[in-house]
Amino acid sequence: MVLGNLILGANAISSRLGRMVRENKGLVYTLGSILQLGITTGGQFLIVASGKKANADKLKSAIKSALQSFPDDISEEELQLAKQSLVNSYYVGNFSNNEARADTLAFLAAKGRDMNFVQNYGSMINAITLDQVKTAMKNNIDLDNLVEVVVAEDLKVNDQIIDTSFDAKKYKAVAPRSGLR
Repeated sequence: MVLGNLILGANAISSRLGRMVRENKGLVYTLGSILQLGITTGGQFLIVASGKKANADKLKSAIKSALQSFPDDISEEELQLAKQSLVNSYYVGNFSNNEARADTLAFLAAKGRDMNFVQNYGSMINAITLDQVKTAMKNNIDLDNLVEVVVAEDLKVNDQIIDTSFDAKKYKAVAPRSGLR
């Protein structure tokens, strides 16, 4: 799923969404997909875009167009680029300085992993197949039933305006508890 997300939008500029919506159509300032995997829940999948209000309908249409045949049309080239990006970012991000190395090694030890994991990380990622990525995306993210949230002057969820106003006088601040349990 991480590789599928990298291909779709996590690598904002070089991703499919970045190419189709930002480069080709120029509809957004920023755009990306976010995969938040939960520990006890399935997690969340988000596509976040920021652009001119006047382009909102075109932007929604362009994103839907980019999602139309995803993940079925992921190419082997896209997968290889995503693998390379993931492996490179793992080593650079986790071993770039002494603090990062110490944090990474402590995390690995807490997970019961040793240096073999670090040495084999690239091989493990490169062993993931195109079919596995497609299957993971299809089985875990329902791209046909995404909830749309559009924030402009009004907050809209699936084209329904949500009242976000509230009377601050009705709410009292509560002092934080002291001490930890």
